[in-house]
Amino acid sequence: AGRHQIRIAWFNRTDKAELELAYEGAGQFRRKIPDSALFRSQTDTSTGATHLVNGLDYRCCEGMWWNILPDLNHLPAVKSGVVSNFTLEVASRPEHVGLQFSGYLHVGQDADYTFHLKSDDGSRLFIGEPSLRVTTLGPAPLPAPRPIGGGASAPAPGDYQWSEVEGTVTS
Repeated sequence: AGRHQIRIAWFNRTDKAELELAYEGAGQFRRKIPDSALFRSQTDTSTGATHLVNGLDYRCCEGMWWNILPDLNHLPAVKSGVVSNFTLEVASRPEHVGLQFSGYLHVGQDADYTFHLKSDDGSRLFIGEPSLRVTTLGPAPLPAPRPIGGGASAPAPGDYQWSEVEGTVTS
């Protein structure tokens, strides 16, 4: 029970565009998440206090050559604002577009919940705090890369080496 971070990243390449999110749990059948269960942070400009209000923040990005869902965090937004729920109505155009929604989901009871996310070209649902934490310890030059391959074994534990790999990376 309580409020949990929720984020959806979605994109449409061409043709049909679709985004649906539903959940079930705590004795409730599968249903669309109601507007009343979605919140976002808002800062009061006069006092500087932050509080939660109904709605979600959204960002809209555009790109022509996306074959898979891009990391929208690294792309400039062409449009942003607030919506009451997950909707494609805020997209800047019907094709070659991505949306990112973020906020909080309030669930009233402790229970196991199942989420159902449906989209046409691609989407991801994130619930809760991100599990990956990256901390910068300070600047330092990287050691020279060492090729690995052709049966070479990885370094022994504690004997860390920098290596270089070429290929396609998706995140």
